[in-house]
Amino acid sequence: FSLLPVDADVANGEVRALALDGSRLYLGGTFTSVGGQTRERAAAVNAGTFAVDAGYVANAGTQIFGFNGAVNAIAVTPSHVYLGGDFFSINGVNRGRLARTDSTGAVDNAWFPLGVGIFFTTNIINGQVLSIAPAGTDVFVGGAFTSFGSRNPASVRLVRLNNTNGDLVTNFAADASVQALHTSDDQATVFAGGAFTSDGAKHTRAHVLAERGCNNEAEARAVLVGLELAQHLGARHVRLLVDSAV
Repeated sequence: FSLLPVDADVANGEVRALALDGSRLYLGGTFTSVGGQTRERAAAVNAGTFAVDAGYVANAGTQIFGFNGAVNAIAVTPSHVYLGGDFFSINGVNRGRLARTDSTGAVDNAWFPLGVGIFFTTNIINGQVLSIAPAGTDVFVGGAFTSFGSRNPASVRLVRLNNTNGDLVTNFAADASVQALHTSDDQATVFAGGAFTSDGAKHTRAHVLAERGCNNEAEARAVLVGLELAQHLGARHVRLLVDSAV
């Protein structure tokens, strides 16, 4: 590997999330401009030249009530872009910390996990979204939240939503934040990592979360053999080998 030179700063603030879709590279973070053009916390650039992609505009809400509006997580499928973080709107459309757009940045109104309710009261995710992993007909979302709006109120740091309208499929009870989610190439298995020491079962910090088609974690029968996951938690490193059925 070698570092490629970039002639100028791409973004004027932190970049916290990246997702590649062909030649388009999606960025999320705390920035408000990219390549000298206004892009509030979400943007797309050409993966080879870093030129701003004018075809994607998804400005993530302004600062409000002390929240920084950051986009912490981005995930891409062939037809959608998922954004998660600490924002409260996308392009002026109310979306509290989680949204789905099309390839132009337009909010997908069909996918609304929070359901109906009064924005900033019942209709809100009460903590940051830190990770997103689409998997077949599902979308897994992790973070620091302990409730998930009017439709899914008792959701603790990790949820499984359907990808049609965002309804809750499964709620996993992690005892601390879920900071990383990753899907296997065949989308049959989802891996989770974070600061948690329990998910309500026997798993700690890194494990196979679920197999597509399972209604809950107890139904998952995937086996990890010699899988090594590293998770940085401040100055502390968690590193484990997993070799057991979940």
